[in-house]
Formats: sequence, C-alpha cells, structure tokens
Amino acid sequence: MKALYLASQLGFSETGKIVLKHIIPELEKYFIVLEPFKDAGTIRKITSHDAARAIIISNRMLMSRSNVMAPILDGSHAIDDGIASEIAEYASKRIGPIIALRTDLRQHDSNFAVNPQLSGYIKESGGKLCTSLAEWYSELRKLA
Repeated sequence: MKALYLASQLGFSETGKIVLKHIIPELEKYFIVLEPFKDAGTIRKITSHDAARAIIISNRMLMSRSNVMAPILDGSHAIDDGIASEIAEYASKRIGPIIALRTDLRQHDSNFAVNPQLSGYIKESGGKLCTSLAEWYSELRKLA
C-alpha cells in the first residue's frame, strides 16, 4: 500500500480534529496515511526554535516516506503558511504528485483558486487542485 502525506491545519483546533476523524478513515482505505498531528504526537505550544526545528525534521521525514501529498487548503481565506511551505518542500524534492483540496467559497482574488506559485507547484508535481471532497477522493484513489 502506498503512503500519503496529509498536510492540513486541522489538527490545531477541536473542530478541525473532528473533520480529520472523518477524512482519515476514508483515506486509510487506499493509503497508509502519514498525518503530522497524529505521528508527531500532541503539540500544545511551539515555544522555542528547538521545538519548531523538531517539527520541521518530523514533517520532512514523513514527507520523504510518502508517495503522494494530499494538502487540505481550506480553513481560512489565505492558505496556511505552514501548508504552503510543505507544498514547496515536497515539490522541490519531486517526491510525488500533490493532490490538493480547496473547497472554500472565498477563493483567491484573481483568476486562481490559490496563489499562482502554489498552483504551479501542484501542477508541476503531476498533481491537481480539487474543488470538492468527492473529486479529491477520486483523484487520490487513482494513485493508490
């Protein structure tokens, strides 16, 4: 079974954790899900450079073990900066396709659903930006 790196900001809030509890079991039907919040343990506060560095090392290790990245870009009007950096890191290493999800009705103010550079990283990886959960699951299943 292939491994999927699930990038999201959902693990930082109670409501986000509820959403993850619904999404992860569906993904686990087809992939080994590498999810930073689950695999790195509970993060209460990032209070030092050392703690932040440990998160970077952990996330890089998880990404390197994956075959596909599945970032969830919903959560606020602007894309989470941590997820954006993970997409850039993943794309620069050319690890595998990035199948992103962006269903937020508040799309970017231009002709792009997300920042054009992020869109470029996603497309250059051989991936796709999906605008519905059903489309996202369908595209990911094709890579399982």
